[in-house]
Amino acid sequence: MKFKEALHKLENDHGFKEWRKKHPKDILAHGFMMLEQTNLDFWHIGYYDETADKITSFEVTDKKVVANEPTDIFKRPEAKIMGLTPETISVELADALDTSDQFQKKEYPNNDPQKVIVILQHIDNAQVYNITYISAALNTLTMRVDARTGELVFHKLMPLMEYKQS
Repeated sequence: MKFKEALHKLENDHGFKEWRKKHPKDILAHGFMMLEQTNLDFWHIGYYDETADKITSFEVTDKKVVANEPTDIFKRPEAKIMGLTPETISVELADALDTSDQFQKKEYPNNDPQKVIVILQHIDNAQVYNITYISAALNTLTMRVDARTGELVFHKLMPLMEYKQS
């Protein structure tokens, strides 16, 4: 399922509309997907409550929408969460994954992905697909693909064990 399709499904869900009435200031913060055979059409769409510094995530599938309880957010204390603007997202996830795949095969051919994590978010003044490959060698290759232009704007390879420290 494409992100905008999932967002449309969420925004038209009765439960979400009721939640939104109680949380009008929460901002659309991210779309999250872990690419595995079991959840190719499964987006987690998160809304950020700046006052509580929490994220409420909604699981959106073809069949249903499920709201999760608000959780703490994973960010540096000084970081500011910027909202997504869906109408300016012109690159589809499949195209962003194609860009990241081509880059990985050319620059890091010995780090084929075993798992792929995608977060559509606003980082460094741009909306990006933040794509992380986890390899069999337990390296992480993080790539950011601009959601408007499709350009690879960042990449970094590092051992998984160092990931939490950075």
